[in-house]
Amino acid sequence: MRRRNKTLLKFWAPVFFWMAVIVTFSSIPRLELPPIIPYLDKIGHLGEYLILGFLLTRAFLNSGPDIRSAHAVYLSVFVVLFFGAFDEWHQNFIPGRGAETADLIMDVAGSAIGALIYRIKNKR
Repeated sequence: MRRRNKTLLKFWAPVFFWMAVIVTFSSIPRLELPPIIPYLDKIGHLGEYLILGFLLTRAFLNSGPDIRSAHAVYLSVFVVLFFGAFDEWHQNFIPGRGAETADLIMDVAGSAIGALIYRIKNKR
């Protein structure tokens, strides 16, 4: 039992750490991004949620033998849909921030890409 707890911690701790990083950055009031690169905000959403999708898929696949690879991808995207929606909603309460549907779309797209990268990298 102890070994299983260590394994779960090894795979789930990075997920919760990364979620905390995302919420921390989305809690910064009036986060200004340089206008040098168009759509930098959307690229940022894609990147941070790509990492989350990768980590979630990794965690799901290493949580037990009953989870198949395709199911881990679906679960990861499903979790990100709700987590991303929560994150966008919570930004409504941060000065200078607001919820955007386009951001949520990029969150979900990023998570799907990250999940598929993990699945392809670790055929299982």
